[in-house]
Amino acid sequence: AAVTPESPEVIAVIDKAIAFLDQRSHDEVGGKCLIGLAYHKRGAPDSHPRILEALNACREGTETERARDYNYGKALAIIFLAELNSSAHRELIDTYIELLQEHQKPHGGFGYLRDVTGDTSQTQYAALAYWELMNHGISPDPVAVQKCLGWIMRTRDPSGVWGYQGVDPGPNAKPVTQTSNPGVSMAAAG
Repeated sequence: AAVTPESPEVIAVIDKAIAFLDQRSHDEVGGKCLIGLAYHKRGAPDSHPRILEALNACREGTETERARDYNYGKALAIIFLAELNSSAHRELIDTYIELLQEHQKPHGGFGYLRDVTGDTSQTQYAALAYWELMNHGISPDPVAVQKCLGWIMRTRDPSGVWGYQGVDPGPNAKPVTQTSNPGVSMAAAG
């Protein structure tokens, strides 16, 4: 028999993971959002302590996230808030969208604030946030989305994988060898 999301084996693993999360927390907004999202996806009410902890972290953490050099927490906040209730949290979502946009480079990739290069790992989180927004009726900036997609397509290694820090050959160029840790994990990110 095929294993499905409703299979007893899968439910047992999910319940074990939730029991593990009952005993843990995280210091950063993004980590709290992942934990809150796990409870939300498992069907916990919005009043569940882990969901409320994530929501409060999103509300109180905007300045901390603004100062972070990476975008993971910003993107995860967007995903969590949109999944929880995109209408009720729209203003906070918009704040995190603005923070996320600070990481997009002129070439379209997303990366560390201090760097000019795009980062495939961070770009995947921005793309996931855009996808989540669209799934909840919020249109991200189409120019930002197109630039993001263009960068991803241009930074694919000829072998089909992506590097961590993408080497962008520019518009209309053939793919070039990616020199920064190309491999399976970055292929999944791309």
